[in-house]
Amino acid sequence: MFLPGDLECKLARIQWVTAEKAEGGWVLDGREEMFGYSSFVNYFRI
Repeated sequence: MFLPGDLECKLARIQWVTAEKAEGGWVLDGREEMFGYSSFVNYFRI
């Protein structure tokens, strides 16, 4: 296995998460951004 020459590591601080909408907000490099994770959420209660 080969690793890329320039590895980069960033820390993000999660500000909020809305499970029903599968979205949230985080602070990354001093900027607040939104993210979505719908592919990881069950839309129907099991």
